[in-house]
Amino acid sequence: MDQKWAHLGLMFTTILYVILTVITYAFFNQGVLKYVIWPTLSMTKVVQMPFIERFEYLFIFSWMLVILPPVCLCIWSVTRGFKGVFNSKPSLTLAGIHILINVFSFILNDRIMIQVFKDITAKMSTYILLVYIPLLYVFVTVKNKLSTNKSGPSQDG
Repeated sequence: MDQKWAHLGLMFTTILYVILTVITYAFFNQGVLKYVIWPTLSMTKVVQMPFIERFEYLFIFSWMLVILPPVCLCIWSVTRGFKGVFNSKPSLTLAGIHILINVFSFILNDRIMIQVFKDITAKMSTYILLVYIPLLYVFVTVKNKLSTNKSGPSQDG
């Protein structure tokens, strides 16, 4: 039952991303897209309404509702991972994650620092995906083979 809502949420987010991507590609030409930092946000500056002077504020708030669920899912998985690996309380891990998020929001205060952080994170995730996970798989496989060989077949006849 819960899986249905997860799939519907994923479908909604995917359709929203596709629609926004198509609209952005239709609005800007390829030469402009090379130089515009946030094309979707820049596109909302064109919208004018008599009762809202800055429509992009409303757009940013509504976009936060799209970004917040994946962030919460990542935070939840980190707390579950810490509970499984280090046997720590999820409430303490959650408090630590919130402190880290607040510290990073103060440290990363300009576009250049955010770009450097994004580049470092992208490189680290590539190394984790291509090096750490396969090495971890090999290590666990070898450890499991050694532990089954040490215990050996049972001596009961």
